Amino acid sequence: MYFCWFKHISPAFANIMLGVVNQMEEIVIYKYQLETILEALRITSNIHNSKLGKTCHDRQVRQAYKFAENALKGEHKTQVSYITGK
Repeated sequence: MYFCWFKHISPAFANIMLGVVNQMEEIVIYKYQLETILEALRITSNIHNSKLGKTCHDRQVRQAYKFAENALKGEHKTQVSYITGK
């Protein structure tokens, strides 16, 4: 489990999971850019069957997809669980 956390995820994501982030910064992107990101995550999820959440990759893709989906609905401040993706 620890091998997965510290060897295969980005340092920024590890800091978020460990509670190191002191400040949340908002950025603005165009809707079509977010839709493109969401589509890429959907395709990645389908290719790797990420809905099962068996690997770190699955869980991160699932969480990122939900973050993007919420942002398109205007709910960008909604928290999404890394473990459940909800």
